Amino acid sequence: RSKNRDLSAHIATAECRKMRELWRCFLLLYGVLGEDSCPAGDEGIPCRAAEGEDVPKNHPPVTRTYSPTFQPTAPASTPQVDLIAQEMDELKTLLKLGEERMNFLKELQGAASDGKGLPLTAAQVQALTERLPLLSEVASQGEREPIAAAEDFLVTKAALPLIEPVVHVEWLVLRNPRPSTSASSSTTTSQSQTPTCVLAAAQADGKIHLFSPGGELVFSFNTGHEQPITHMATSPTHEEHLIATGDSAGVIRLHRVSVRQRRVSKEEKAARANSSDKISQYLGPQLNVTVQMHKQFQLPTRDDLPTLTALAIANHKNSREIVAGDSTGRISVFAKNGTLKGHVDATAMEGPGVEGLHSYH
Repeated sequence: RSKNRDLSAHIATAECRKMRELWRCFLLLYGVLGEDSCPAGDEGIPCRAAEGEDVPKNHPPVTRTYSPTFQPTAPASTPQVDLIAQEMDELKTLLKLGEERMNFLKELQGAASDGKGLPLTAAQVQALTERLPLLSEVASQGEREPIAAAEDFLVTKAALPLIEPVVHVEWLVLRNPRPSTSASSSTTTSQSQTPTCVLAAAQADGKIHLFSPGGELVFSFNTGHEQPITHMATSPTHEEHLIATGDSAGVIRLHRVSVRQRRVSKEEKAARANSSDKISQYLGPQLNVTVQMHKQFQLPTRDDLPTLTALAIANHKNSREIVAGDSTGRISVFAKNGTLKGHVDATAMEGPGVEGLHSYH
């Protein structure tokens, strides 16, 4: 029985060795072991012994050494660049993109100027080629921004293109920034679309330009003075829109301004409906402004022929009055129809006269 057991164990060991040899051949065929595999026969006994296999009894003793069978390879080294160099590379990439964009915009500009080679309508080409104020200098709808409490300030900025220099600039109040809650919804909507004020800029030659708070020129008119304008004043409240101008000869002219929200006429609506180019009705001036000369009157004269030095429009008992100061120190008060209501000497000694007048309400 003992011999049978030894024979069975020997056969089993031989079979296991054959299976291991077959497995090595399989791995060798697929290039897994390669040159690191153990050779066959007696030459490979030390190698196989290092891998944990049994050594034949008739073979000299073999010292087994244990080493890890798997050696992980070190990861491939990545390029190392300092932060400044990386930032410079990013800027170079941005510059390249900017140059490509500039070239594209130049081609688009040339095609839009020629009007050829672009699949755009006439309105779209006009929007690309029309001269506009610098977007960085123009406030977007500043007159429509909400106005909060007195401690809050809304700052807008707009560039006003003027050919001739101006001598006076004044704000003309158009409506109350806080409409009454009792007003109807239609009236409130109409008022909200109208700016709270316009800017009046007077030139020495007698021309006045009216600008919206966003910088849009809404109207220009000639005051009709024969002499250069030296002073201008506007009504301090929104109940009545008046502009008073005075020239170097002492002539004062009062102008009534009417400002309404522009409405599209039936003819314009029909033309827009029949046109293939879709143009927004909000392009162009949105205010309908008219100016009418209300009255002209003369500064009271003396023997020394005083000149006009100050001008203002004041409120008195729900009526507007024109107040004028002269070089002799006299302040004269006129009604809207030009009637002289009175005057007062504001200085007790000779000097430059009345240097300025300000109206508060």
